Amino acid sequence: WQFNQVIKYLRGLFPYIIIDTAHHLTDITLAALDTCDLAVILVTQDIPALARLRQFLDLAPALELDSSNILLVVNAYTKSIGIAPEQIEQVLKQKMAAVIPQDKAAAIPAMNRGSPFMLQEEILSRPIAQSIHELKDAILQRLDQLDKSATEE
Repeated sequence: WQFNQVIKYLRGLFPYIIIDTAHHLTDITLAALDTCDLAVILVTQDIPALARLRQFLDLAPALELDSSNILLVVNAYTKSIGIAPEQIEQVLKQKMAAVIPQDKAAAIPAMNRGSPFMLQEEILSRPIAQSIHELKDAILQRLDQLDKSATEE
């Protein structure tokens, strides 16, 4: 209950609120999903993660989550694993909004320094940065669609 109150308060202050939740459904995660306009869900290429996400997507209607308010993203994608984004889309029956390639040389030092790699000029031309921009564009496009739908109602 308190978490919902905090979110409502923040909505009055900011146009966007980003909440990074646990990968399992807790009371906080459910509260975040209940109040969100758009859920961006990252998944990796491993079978257990895909199975958990499939279960969540099957549960989403019972949670009153509209699938059009969910963007799926493949994170740390590598061809060597052998599960292609197209296969993931078939399993999940939903298109991926973005595929972020694995780039340990960019991501790990950035995490260790606590400095986003997207702020490093030398990284911006790499595929990982380009995919982050594609994700940003997909998010903004979906938010624009949601705003237009809300205005029409």
